[in-house]
Amino acid sequence: PLTRIFPKPLMPVGEQTMLEKIMDTFMFHGFRDFKVVINYKKELIKSYFSELGHTYNIEFIDEQEYLGTVGGLRLLTGKLDKTFVLSNCDVVAELQYSGLIDWHREHEAQITILGVRKRMDIPYGVIRLDKNSYLTGLDEKPYFNNVIISGIYVIEPRVIDLIPAEKQCDMDLLLKMLLDKGMKVICYPIEDGWYDMGVTMK
Repeated sequence: PLTRIFPKPLMPVGEQTMLEKIMDTFMFHGFRDFKVVINYKKELIKSYFSELGHTYNIEFIDEQEYLGTVGGLRLLTGKLDKTFVLSNCDVVAELQYSGLIDWHREHEAQITILGVRKRMDIPYGVIRLDKNSYLTGLDEKPYFNNVIISGIYVIEPRVIDLIPAEKQCDMDLLLKMLLDKGMKVICYPIEDGWYDMGVTMK
């Protein structure tokens, strides 16, 4: 409910906002330049960071209409000419980013997804049925191991040109487009160190 008042980048995480926490994590690993695509309550975001002065080398990119989770990257056409990292504004990952980028380059990928291994527990007995609803088996409180999308990606600049201009585009659609074109998409899985503001930090 707080996001009705504050946009996610300005949600407090301890003594910082979420966006400051994200940028500080990246700066610790040597990143210096940030481009932030903003839409919801964007004037509030710009006003907050203007009060901070020159703490961060940050350029805000105004999204006039919501373009989906990745459509706003199209606004960066001509602004990026080398491999970059894309992060959602509600997640933080603590890892050696140099290892992530090296993995991306070694595999000559267009996009590398930072994946997180997660165990999903079902707290009930699960039954297996045939087409006539006869019981064929039973699993007591089973669990599944999956790799989920973290919301952090390493991306090559040429990918930006594949994003439809002035149209909504989510990351799942972009990934499918790359796969359809035979372009390399790879995953760099981690075990822990990933924090989702909507789940872990509430």
